[in-house]
Amino acid sequence: MPFSPLSLLSGVFLAQANASNEVALQMVDAAVRRLIDTLPPQNEAPLAFAKNERAVKELFTSANTIKTQEARSASDFLDSGQYEAAIQAAKIELQSGTNEYQNLLIIGDAHRHLNRFENAVESYLSAIAHEKNQSAGYEKLSLGYLNLRRIDLAKASLSKAISLNPKSSAIRYKLAIINESQNANNEAAKLYFQAGELAIKEKNNNGIYSSLTALERLSATQYGQALYNALLSRAEAYQQQELNTGA
Repeated sequence: MPFSPLSLLSGVFLAQANASNEVALQMVDAAVRRLIDTLPPQNEAPLAFAKNERAVKELFTSANTIKTQEARSASDFLDSGQYEAAIQAAKIELQSGTNEYQNLLIIGDAHRHLNRFENAVESYLSAIAHEKNQSAGYEKLSLGYLNLRRIDLAKASLSKAISLNPKSSAIRYKLAIINESQNANNEAAKLYFQAGELAIKEKNNNGIYSSLTALERLSATQYGQALYNALLSRAEAYQQQELNTGA
């Protein structure tokens, strides 16, 4: 049974950028290094984060309120769309000095949902300053930069995420979308193909379909058509193998 690629439902980011990925990546790394140099001592960090928002007093008065709500975590608030509460809960959790990376990412996500994109980027950079070798922070940072129309920095962030997590199909797919939006179709096709190969290894059917659909869209060129045919052949072989094993 041959693959029948599904239609791609997600939109494509529309933007133009002239700066090179190398320069942009250097800017991202420089920002992280500056944050590391200026991080307050761990016992002072909660106060520093509180001052960035409103007041130190608010941080502590919010603690009593959140404790009465069955000790819901910052992640719970974020998942339920209570973004201001998520920010305050994450700040309180930061007081203990545990899960700093995750809580800073939560604060960034909440700010992004509230359209505070500069604040989101600041939080993501702070998270990366604590854990430079985790790809999730760079993935989220790319979203903040996309919202700010800093496409060069978004691409650099995703490139860094790929270097840290080279086996992820999703990261390559995101970078491919940005390249396609800039009409860099050969680079986009290469990344879609790589994402599709990784999706096969992940047994991620949605990822396979998405990559095939994207390559079909770029198959007007000889290069795009060749990559589409190659991925389709591999996807069909994978599908047949899955059918034979009864998966």
